Amino acid sequence: MPGLATMRGLLACAALARRAASAAPARVRHLAGAAEAAEAELKKTALYDFHVAHGGKMVPFAGWSMPIQYRDSIMDSTVNCRANGGLFDVAHMCGLSLRGRDAIPFLESLVIADIAALRDGTGTLTVFTNEKGGAIDDSVVTKVTDQHIYLVVNAGCRDKDLAHIEAHMEAFNKKGGDVKWHIHDERSLLALQVTAVSCPLHALIQLMTDCDG
Repeated sequence: MPGLATMRGLLACAALARRAASAAPARVRHLAGAAEAAEAELKKTALYDFHVAHGGKMVPFAGWSMPIQYRDSIMDSTVNCRANGGLFDVAHMCGLSLRGRDAIPFLESLVIADIAALRDGTGTLTVFTNEKGGAIDDSVVTKVTDQHIYLVVNAGCRDKDLAHIEAHMEAFNKKGGDVKWHIHDERSLLALQVTAVSCPLHALIQLMTDCDG
């Protein structure tokens, strides 16, 4: 038979096990509550309810709740996008406008693209560089007119990119430059990816182009 010391040890272990078991539901509730609080803190795009209603798997991304997959497989989505097209909610990214007579030379002092050579209404992928020529972040830039530039920066680099632009814009204007900006937090942003012949929104795009013209 086990000795007295052994029995005491077994009883102590049993008591610890009971306490651990009773505490487990509380820990689960705590973790669940923490997860719900974290989800509540995430920003949501205007299409959040649409994503959820259509089975979107929502995950945290750069402070936003974003879908990475729907009810079909990732492969199915990829094949469909290549064959027919895809519409992506990219409203977590930061769109902003630069306006003024010096909007183009100002931005060209920050990125590597030849923006002045772009035709109105066209854009290019570019890179913000630091004073040593190192890459800060990539961006898509659209030349709306000679005095209006629209660009989009990545959600995860938003604060860093905006601080970089603002600091250089302040110095640029102090030297007599004419450029101001507006950050389009009031807008959503969609990205349409299609082949040249499969676009289901050709008619709408043409209509919008005609209206803008």
